[in-house]
Amino acid sequence: MEPEQDPEIIYSKHNKRVSGVGDDPRQVEVYIYTTEGEPGWILEVVNDQNTSWVWDQVFDTDDAAYNAFNTALKEEGMDVFFGEE
Repeated sequence: MEPEQDPEIIYSKHNKRVSGVGDDPRQVEVYIYTTEGEPGWILEVVNDQNTSWVWDQVFDTDDAAYNAFNTALKEEGMDVFFGEE
């Protein structure tokens, strides 16, 4: 009997570092990924203090996940990812 292999993680083309606007020096890393054979994409944002936010929603596409990140950033600003709402 062969051991089970972990499913392959597939990363989105949208994974990137995003900087604050203007004089805001803060940065976050955007991670969007799925697991081979599983439906949906996971959205995770990690700040420079290594604090992570993972959306409860699973997205149909990586584009939809990235749009959700951009919407949160636009509506709530970078502060939301640093506990400064």
